[in-house]
Amino acid sequence: MMLPQPEQSAGDSGQSPQGWLREADAVAPLAEATERVEARCAARRPASQVTSITGIRLSPHGANAALVNISASGVLVVSTYRFRLGATVTVVFDGTFSPTSVQGRVARSSVAAVSKDGVLRYHIGIAFDDPCALKDALAPADPPPAQAPQPEAAMPPPSPTELVNRW
Repeated sequence: MMLPQPEQSAGDSGQSPQGWLREADAVAPLAEATERVEARCAARRPASQVTSITGIRLSPHGANAALVNISASGVLVVSTYRFRLGATVTVVFDGTFSPTSVQGRVARSSVAAVSKDGVLRYHIGIAFDDPCALKDALAPADPPPAQAPQPEAAMPPPSPTELVNRW
């Protein structure tokens, strides 16, 4: 099956019209553009592990937010208020968390969800200016469950010569 060819004008030298073909070396390799570097430097703790934080407000706007996770170097919250990247904010923690407020800058802001009534909720990542200690704020971890004693095997394990490969 042959594809239709474009009409050539009298001055056309038989080459493809401009924009139809691209030089192979003019396109950047896709692998270089998609590589990501992991920039996280502290372990994230989900909101369920930090029970001393009952709420969050972001100043200067006083926007309410919900905690998603927190680390010594930053926090991820969900809010209906949109913050610009690089904006300076103060994170005010409600509850018994210490410190009660931390200065930082917005490192990430993206739409997290759209509610049924059309309200946008944003994931806002805030990098703290100074590290924040979390050890005292974490909920105590549950002790590992005690393992039941294993009954002894009724039959001795097979010797290596008795093993048969069934693949």
